[in-house]
Amino acid sequence: SCGGKYVSCSCKGNATFDNGNCIETCSNTACTVGAIYYSDGTCCSDVLSVKTAIGVVVKDNALVMSQRSSSKMAWSTVHVDTSLYNYEDSTDAKEDFNGKSNTVTIMTDDTNNVAAKYCNDYTTAGTNAGDWYLPAAGELYSYVYGNYSAINTAMTSIGWTFGSIWLWSSSEYGGGFAWSVVTDYEFILELSKDISTCYVSCLLPIN
Repeated sequence: SCGGKYVSCSCKGNATFDNGNCIETCSNTACTVGAIYYSDGTCCSDVLSVKTAIGVVVKDNALVMSQRSSSKMAWSTVHVDTSLYNYEDSTDAKEDFNGKSNTVTIMTDDTNNVAAKYCNDYTTAGTNAGDWYLPAAGELYSYVYGNYSAINTAMTSIGWTFGSIWLWSSSEYGGGFAWSVVTDYEFILELSKDISTCYVSCLLPIN
């Protein structure tokens, strides 16, 4: 069937053998929650070995989350209050979806910030510093906790560790405290910016 040109062929995953090469195909290219986002700006529900995964979609056609930081970190190295609005109630904090502008404000007001700087400086193949930002509490609660199973499954499929963790948000409680959201439980908590430590995962706007 190969005209005597090939003895055998074997391709992994979704790949099929075509004209001497293993060609990977994607069963679903929609940028919906749980899809893997690649450095070329495409989405796929499958793991593609010929592309570089840089995140997982957490909001349809809008937001991608990075892998979590390798270790926990403080929100800031100082007990400082920025000019961000202070959400002193968890219900109100869940309504904050302004992670991008929050990150800009934190970078301006607190030169000792850690978590926001991590996201502001974060880069991958296909993205630059300043593209990613520290999510607001509402974004973490609605998009990450709300879609935890699909996100965790996708991250695990590409070899990333996510799981049940506390993530810093860019939403401020007031004084030296900021909100943290747990990925797999309906709970958010105000924590000391310079004493408490949490993991960080960043968001990237797409389309």
